[in-house]
Amino acid sequence: MTKSIVFDSSIAMVEAAMQGAGVALAPPLMFSRQLSSGALVQPFDTAVSLGGYWLTRLQTRPETHAMASFREWLLTAINT
Repeated sequence: MTKSIVFDSSIAMVEAAMQGAGVALAPPLMFSRQLSSGALVQPFDTAVSLGGYWLTRLQTRPETHAMASFREWLLTAINT
């Protein structure tokens, strides 16, 4: 069994890395201040861009009318 820690945000994950808990794979643009101050080190120049965000929900919860409305509004907003 592999022991691991699950973080609910990139900020918490990077904070743990800055405290010496391990390595974090995080978007450099989001943490440019920490990189420029030396609090974080980017060991490679390689960056991965998936081009956006994902809208997700828990599989254990059925989609509500509010969720569907928000998804439709978001799709309309980004396509205009």
